[in-house]
Amino acid sequence: MVATIECLSELGYRGTTTTVVCRKAGVSRGAMLHHFPSRHELMVGAVERVMAQRRQDMELADPVEGMWSVVEGAATEAWLELVVAARTDPALRARVVEMTEGLREAARLEAERLGINHDDLLVASAAMDGLVLQRQAGLGGERTQRVLDRLKSLQEKTA
Repeated sequence: MVATIECLSELGYRGTTTTVVCRKAGVSRGAMLHHFPSRHELMVGAVERVMAQRRQDMELADPVEGMWSVVEGAATEAWLELVVAARTDPALRARVVEMTEGLREAARLEAERLGINHDDLLVASAAMDGLVLQRQAGLGGERTQRVLDRLKSLQEKTA
């Protein structure tokens, strides 16, 4: 799964073929097919892994700065690749929707535990995903820091 997530982050959904993943993971195609009989199953496995990691990371994150440290890595880039691919792949979309609903419920519970308004957490999460997309397009840097600073400012006002 690590190789799949890295490939999604580095090569995108289209470039993440089973052959490329096998090569990166150092496993035979037969070994991969034993666990994931199709590219679809491999992608679903990646979605499950990324969502589990995001759910676990969410429990460790402090608002804003902690969230950014959670979302700025390869797992979120892989997740966003899968979200975009799900737009035209109904089977993948069904899994992405199912897991997103599970993540939203986990976020609601975590917001409650931390005493954070759930809607504020959703806005911050959407902003973080947008920042990752912008960074992938080469639009990060100072703009990213300005958005993070603004989110921190809003967090302080609502605290």
